[in-house]
Amino acid sequence: MSLEVSAELLLRLQGDHLEAVQNPWSLSEFQKTLAQPQSRIFFWPHKKKPEGFILCFENFKDAHNLEIEILHLAVEVKNQGNGFRMFEKFLADTKTQAKETVVFLDVNPKNLSALKLYKKLGFLQVGVRQKYYKTGDDAWLMKFLVK
Repeated sequence: MSLEVSAELLLRLQGDHLEAVQNPWSLSEFQKTLAQPQSRIFFWPHKKKPEGFILCFENFKDAHNLEIEILHLAVEVKNQGNGFRMFEKFLADTKTQAKETVVFLDVNPKNLSALKLYKKLGFLQVGVRQKYYKTGDDAWLMKFLVK
């Protein structure tokens, strides 16, 4: 979904994000990230307004790689299959951009619902980042090949 990232939308997304995660990004982190030319944001519509988004970085050094920084779905639309549908649409859109794309993301192994979603989509764990989160928790590095 193509939307201009207005200040109002950015504040709403950041506010949703603040309420939903343990280590939220600040508004300035969102702004700095979105100002970078390699950043990309994918909005997922639900009832004609964005209820989810995926914020990632593109890397074209050796191949087309995407590293997902934030995957967020509004609380009121969670646990209804919307995360799966949002990710499927994101991956389908990604398919149209390059012949082959590798998608990476980090996930806290304590986040069981996220792990379930990523495994259902076909992501594989390829590494561990020790004490990656501010809480001291590790992060699992996961990878998916879009062909």
